[in-house]
Amino acid sequence: MRSRSGVQQSRAGFVATTLVVAMSLAGCGSYDLILSPTTGVHGEGAALPGPMPPSQATPTRNPETITIIGGTETITRTELIRASTGGVVTAGRHRLTIPPGALKDDTSIQLKDISGSAGYVACEAYPEGLTFEKPVLLETSFGDLKNPFGYTIYWIANPGKADEEWVDMTSSLSSDGSGLTAWLTHFSTYAPGKAGWTPRRGVPGHLRTDQ
Repeated sequence: MRSRSGVQQSRAGFVATTLVVAMSLAGCGSYDLILSPTTGVHGEGAALPGPMPPSQATPTRNPETITIIGGTETITRTELIRASTGGVVTAGRHRLTIPPGALKDDTSIQLKDISGSAGYVACEAYPEGLTFEKPVLLETSFGDLKNPFGYTIYWIANPGKADEEWVDMTSSLSSDGSGLTAWLTHFSTYAPGKAGWTPRRGVPGHLRTDQ
């Protein structure tokens, strides 16, 4: 799976950050820099290189997910999808809709609802890393557990590894309001989580409401 590289420290960044801290202590305000998966560095004030001051580097956690209690089962479905006609694959709470022409060739598509084993609503789509000629629609249903409003679908890059990252897929409410939808350009691991979380400079991430 692809991952996003971190921001390296530099002598110039250290000096710039020191100036920001000094300005804050002097009553000149502070900078709140955020790394967005889609737009890069943004926030109040100028975007400065270098690490965040320690006071702005917390909390470091993944977004709030949709908890599953008492389940351990993984639901797996595999379908041969024709490139010319497309098709649908459904597994548990998740559904993939592959439009005609999205695949280069006829392909066996596997969808796994791993919510039971993960402990929160999540899925995996295979072949891992498969890319498409046009986007594929992922639908995730969890309205029986949580109101989908305020949530989004995240792509989990490198799950379970030290460089695991959660990337916002900019989701929409499903047509029946029971969950979320997101357009995929490749297969990976996906999970709904509280919207507003974003990678932050020098740390895995935070919810903006925690600032």
